[in-house]
Amino acid sequence: MLNSRQLRRRVARHVDTGEDYSQSSESLRQSRITEEEPNASREGGCEEPTALKSLQNAAYVSWFNLLLVFVPLGYLAHYLKWPVLATFILNYLAIIPLSALMGFATEEVSLRLGTTWGGVVNAMFGNVVELIVAVIALIEEEYRIVQAGLIGSVLSNTLLVLGCAFLAGGFHHRVQFFHAEAAQCAGSLLALSVLSMIIPAAYHGVHASGGEITNGILVMSRGTALILLLVYVLFLVFQLKTHSDLRESIRAEHERQDHMHVLSHSGPQMKLWIAAVLLVLVSILVAMSSDILVDSIEELTKHYAITHTFVGMVLLPIAASASEHAMSVVVAVRDKMDVCITVAVGTSMQMTLFVLPVLIIIAWIMNRPLTLYFDDFETTTMLISVLVINYLIMNGRSNWLKGAMLLSSYFIVVLAFFLYPNDVVDDP
Repeated sequence: MLNSRQLRRRVARHVDTGEDYSQSSESLRQSRITEEEPNASREGGCEEPTALKSLQNAAYVSWFNLLLVFVPLGYLAHYLKWPVLATFILNYLAIIPLSALMGFATEEVSLRLGTTWGGVVNAMFGNVVELIVAVIALIEEEYRIVQAGLIGSVLSNTLLVLGCAFLAGGFHHRVQFFHAEAAQCAGSLLALSVLSMIIPAAYHGVHASGGEITNGILVMSRGTALILLLVYVLFLVFQLKTHSDLRESIRAEHERQDHMHVLSHSGPQMKLWIAAVLLVLVSILVAMSSDILVDSIEELTKHYAITHTFVGMVLLPIAASASEHAMSVVVAVRDKMDVCITVAVGTSMQMTLFVLPVLIIIAWIMNRPLTLYFDDFETTTMLISVLVINYLIMNGRSNWLKGAMLLSSYFIVVLAFFLYPNDVVDDP
């Protein structure tokens, strides 16, 4: 079973090239008549690219690579002491193409590992950009950025991305269908993660005074983080082994077979060692850009009418997943809603069941007081948003009105967090 980002990256290659799936599927059906020698066919479709071809594929994988010019400009802005707004914007834009390249390199590595281990690799590295930004903020003791970024990633994926996908797809198709049971599985796990935020908030309200974090909340958060990681491992076993066919309905099964046959014959786009080097190099660049970006946030919030919460919740998640967001809309227009649901709800679930617990454990190792305690406003927002998502996906259908409702919910949340002052928020 393909991980959410693994499936998205493979579809992205064909979307970028403008390939029509229906035409590709039809040609494959005709070719299957004479396809009696699968080994010869496989050899012809999975030819190892040269080093030069690998670099060319990486350079032309997405139009987002045009934004790579902002990477060196962002570094110059920092070291030459340009205005803080210019430094923030340049490094913010630099995160977008680096995130796209990170996903491409991760997918190339996972292609060599098979479905199971490839899914595990994608699960580990699928949200690495968000994880790097959060770790940098944690080192700088910007706890509001860390927590707001986690909430923002969930809200932007579930409300913004899914809303845009439903809206764009609904304009081209009266009703669209997706596998309701698979979507509800991810939605239920997302609800479980919200429970892990509600309990510390309730405990804080009863046993803590003001913004003081008690030892009980620290112990509770760290223990809960270990439990959430265990649940995530169990989910991977469930998804990749015991129930790998959960997402396959009769309709989706035929479409997926056609699409995956097209995608599997595209073969690797890079040599393995080049993909691994690219993954390491991009990770370093992301860390450097994130470090400068986080450093500029403090001064930015002092000089402009913007809060740490708004930056972390709204701006950073959009930059970290911009390429995936755009691709989800394109795929929705092509009526591939199972992919959209996997991207939106599945990625949000990974953020709360994997990235958040990992950050809690990293903070534990660093002796930093990062916990699962979010204030009442943030917890309520997350709870209502998850409830809205689960209600809208329970019947396995989507239309443009559902997209409009999700987008309306997102903009209401954005407006509320824009007006939410810093001095109301207790430091975790």
